[in-house]
Amino acid sequence: MPGRFSAPEHALLRSVPGVGEGLVLRLERCGIHSLAELARFDTVALTARLALANCSHCWETSPKARRLANAIIGLAQRHAAAT
Repeated sequence: MPGRFSAPEHALLRSVPGVGEGLVLRLERCGIHSLAELARFDTVALTARLALANCSHCWETSPKARRLANAIIGLAQRHAAAT
């Protein structure tokens, strides 16, 4: 389905500790709809995009948010390398 992560990619994202349905929806609202797209981001760019889309700067300033962004980008990059 366009505009949404595929079911297998959605499940992979949700397998990362700390990733809930809300974060997956935020990524989709930011225009990120696949792990291949997510793999092209770096932490600074992803956290800035999430902060802007959610009108919340905690994604840019929170160490926990940065660690989570690193984790999902890493997952996406490993997935892209394996496919």
